[in-house]
Amino acid sequence: VAALFIFADILERRFGTSEMGSLGGVYKKMPVCAGLFAAAVLANIGLPGFANFWGEFSVFAALWQFSPIVCALAVSGIVISAVYGLRAVANIFMGGEGEAVRGREAKDVGVLERLPIVLLLAGLVVFGFAPKIMTNSLNSSFVEEVVEK
Repeated sequence: VAALFIFADILERRFGTSEMGSLGGVYKKMPVCAGLFAAAVLANIGLPGFANFWGEFSVFAALWQFSPIVCALAVSGIVISAVYGLRAVANIFMGGEGEAVRGREAKDVGVLERLPIVLLLAGLVVFGFAPKIMTNSLNSSFVEEVVEK
């Protein structure tokens, strides 16, 4: 989500608006931004391979044991998030140029703008493929705390 807020700022500074309806076709001017934005949306919806997946999976597994109906409702929330996130990618970056984009020169994201986004996404990918990096230390500290009590 932090990366998506960064993108909102970048797009507003480049095109003078944050209204998706007036954007469109930004991919042609900012292909790196489009790719990073799409990756951030996929991470946000909990696609496997990103750290968010494991958190959502754990919640759904616990909810399923509690109530399959509640779990289904929670999963529907993720589906709705996916639809809106992918619509944002399509409306902002694909299709014909919107009125805010038409005739404007916009440089792609620079190194200083990419750095925090790439670091956030890299962390999500590392923990997405190797969640035990984090969970082993959390589990051991939890066990120590329980044993002390």
